Amino acid sequence: LKGYKGAIIIVSHDRYFLNKVCTRICEIEQGRLTSYRGDYSSYLVQKKMNSERQLKEYEAQQKEIAKLEDYVAKNLVRASTSKMAKSRQHMLDRIERIDKPLMYTKPPKIKLEYDIEPTKDIVRVVDCPLVVGEGADKKELIKSLTMNVRRGEHVAIIGANGIGKTSILKLIQGIIPHEGGNISWGGNVKISYFEQEHAILDPHKTVLEEIMDRYPRLSEQQARSVLGAVLLTGENVFKPISVLSGGERAKLCFAIMALNRGNVLVLDEPTNHLDLNTKEVLEDALAEFGGTIILVSHDRYLLNKVASRIIEIKHDEVNSYEGNFDAYSEAVNAARQLKMQSEAEIKRAEEEKAYKENKARQYRSKEQRAADAQKRNRIRELEKEIEDTEVLIFELENAISDPEIASDYSKMSEKCKELEEAKTALDEKMDEWAELSDQLS
Repeated sequence: LKGYKGAIIIVSHDRYFLNKVCTRICEIEQGRLTSYRGDYSSYLVQKKMNSERQLKEYEAQQKEIAKLEDYVAKNLVRASTSKMAKSRQHMLDRIERIDKPLMYTKPPKIKLEYDIEPTKDIVRVVDCPLVVGEGADKKELIKSLTMNVRRGEHVAIIGANGIGKTSILKLIQGIIPHEGGNISWGGNVKISYFEQEHAILDPHKTVLEEIMDRYPRLSEQQARSVLGAVLLTGENVFKPISVLSGGERAKLCFAIMALNRGNVLVLDEPTNHLDLNTKEVLEDALAEFGGTIILVSHDRYLLNKVASRIIEIKHDEVNSYEGNFDAYSEAVNAARQLKMQSEAEIKRAEEEKAYKENKARQYRSKEQRAADAQKRNRIRELEKEIEDTEVLIFELENAISDPEIASDYSKMSEKCKELEEAKTALDEKMDEWAELSDQLS
């Protein structure tokens, strides 16, 4: 979106997203739309400055109006000052009144408490496959899930869309069965579950009926007080749940959770549909909660403020990171950088090895070419020597056949010895020639 050259109009409660993408924020408050230049963080600063300026202007005008009204009241009935008083009254009538700036919007109140401490180990999941669907639609999302949650931890589960984060929350609670492995909960655990789709609510009941049917010991006044804390007031408590907005349903669920007083909160995308004020109130309530939280969310502000440990889910592995989302991001980026550095070093080592091997091959090739040249020269020498030796043998054989030499024992013995040496030399030269020819072939 940042690279898009056209205009963009966005409705979003994602503060990270607003900071990344937006160049102007338009806020609708009390029937007015006010425009602020810059991103969400800039809007917060400008709104505070504008509110402070408007309050000063309002107070200055109120002071001036009070002064004029006081003068008119004191001098209108006097003949000597009546004319001046009427003039001041005209000034009062012409003043364009500044509305009192809205400095404070009542936020909801969300307080989450519990009555009993659970055991140290809240839940232990060992080698559980996560399988969803039935029959032909049956699908294995995670081969083997192992995770532990300890008392007081605020654990956030993150992962790619469709990996099965919501299903994990249902798996560990037994809402969907597990086909292997083991899931064991500690003692004295009381779960309060916030479901993303608010399926725990009966759409046919009114808001007030939903509360009073769940907690029949509450008086109507007490129930309305609980609902009023989350800004479900007046005639809104008589609305059917089916007509509530997503934010109103979420607030009703928080009211139910506050009454339930669970020591383990299981939350599936609790900030979906919430306005920014309610998000901030919820974040504070969860951050202050002394019990255990198991949370699925994409809200990075929430993950940073609430999480004490991040569990990253992948199809083939589960990784745990101590700290909030920023700490997780730093750890992942550091691991990625280390992996890239390691891969770069391996690549450099491989390239260096290949270079050396290539140089060695080139060096050996040069030596081999020189050696082959020497062999070819030697073969040519041998061929000449073989030819000369064969001529010598021919001459010696002819000499031995000469009657004059044959009759002289001494000369005959000498010629026979030379002939034998020549034949031996010829055999050696032929063997050497054959060996060198084989090497070059």
